[in-house]
Parts: sequence; structure tokens; C-alpha cells
Amino acid sequence: DMQLAVEGGGKGTYFDTSLHNLPMKKQWVGFHSHTQGRIIVDEGAEKALLQGGKSLLPAGIREIEGEFHPGDVVEVVNLQQQTIGRGVVNYAAWQIQAVAG
Repeated sequence: DMQLAVEGGGKGTYFDTSLHNLPMKKQWVGFHSHTQGRIIVDEGAEKALLQGGKSLLPAGIREIEGEFHPGDVVEVVNLQQQTIGRGVVNYAAWQIQAVAG
């Protein structure tokens, strides 16, 4: 089965990374990972993330949902509960909750 997969003929779903300009890690985080929690952000943080390409700062965090740990993938949502992205967290949920807002 492994040889068939390498040759692109095995069972399952295949993703041709040459069709995407995203690095492999970002493809994995965005499309293939399972999230362990959610971080709800305010309008300022949403704008900074989507338009400014900035990192998420504690001041923009309004709420934490779920139990996650450093290295886990979380979903980032705006105040209207719309998903605006995903990311790998550097801190545990309790640590982020302690400094949020």
C-alpha cells in the first residue's frame, strides 16, 4: 500500500502541493489539522490578523473555548463566530485566559 501511495495510485485522497503556493505547514494547519479549541477575538485583532498579517496579541482576545496546550492547533473566530483562521498556539488555554483582554 505504501508503494502505491508514493506512486499516487493507492486508496485515499491525494493533495498535489505543487498546485498551492502555501508552504506545507500552513496547508496542514489550515486544511488537514484538527482543532483543540477556539479563540474569540475583537474587531481590532481581526483586522490586524487579516489585513496586517500580524500575530495575535492578548489585548485582542475576548474569550477562550476548549482545553489546549502549546503546539495544538486552534480556530480563531471573530465576535460574530465566523472563522477567520487557524493557528498553532504557543501557550496553554489557561495561560492565554490569564492575560486575555
